[in-house]
Amino acid sequence: MTAVPDSIPSDYADLVTGKVYPGLATLNPDGSIQMTPIWAGADSESIIINTLRGRRKDLNLRERPVATLLYIDPSNPYRWLQVAGEIMDEVDETDPERGHLATSTIDDLSEFYNGVRPFPNRRPGDVRVLYRIRPTKVLASG
Repeated sequence: MTAVPDSIPSDYADLVTGKVYPGLATLNPDGSIQMTPIWAGADSESIIINTLRGRRKDLNLRERPVATLLYIDPSNPYRWLQVAGEIMDEVDETDPERGHLATSTIDDLSEFYNGVRPFPNRRPGDVRVLYRIRPTKVLASG
């Protein structure tokens, strides 16, 4: 997960590949915005996130498959990258063929952000969900 989508300007790729905690904005059923700091990775086509099934962001993404991420440079808050996009793939751990991808993604993100593998905060019954977000609009400043 060290590549970045082609739509990300190369001089902002460090925000996507570095230890930046982007804010993820999703749409609630009433149209209001729900925003959460998250861990995120990327590949050459998408931004990759992982959440627990049943959380508000998970429910929002399933019902309204669009999201926006805001990456703020930790060393310069006036340098930022906003990535709006649509969900291009969703995989949860109960998927018999691809569920392992959700598990490996949360383990990869845990190792990257905290240096711990596997993800240590699992509870019995937790089901992780992998989302891949295809950028549709990218804005950068700073």
